[in-house]
Amino acid sequence: MDDMSTAHYSPGRSMTANHEEEIRRELSALLAQGPGKLVLDMTGVSSIDSTGLSVIIGLHLDLEASGKELFIVNADRDMQHLFSSMRLDTRIKINESR
Repeated sequence: MDDMSTAHYSPGRSMTANHEEEIRRELSALLAQGPGKLVLDMTGVSSIDSTGLSVIIGLHLDLEASGKELFIVNADRDMQHLFSSMRLDTRIKINESR
């Protein structure tokens, strides 16, 4: 991939401490391809805990540091509210489609 490409990733499961290692491993493999943008598709993500939020924040910071972007799509209403209450929506582009 080149810096202008967009990669898509969907955990498809809860973003919790139980799945952290697997999600980080999958994201690491995807980011090693060098996309310029990453779309995190929250379809199928029924819950998120502080570990999942940490993964998202760390992902955003890593991408931002290298001049790349993170987009979150298909977050349900509860997740949108969580992202908003943590003010993540001021740092990360969050699409409200679902």
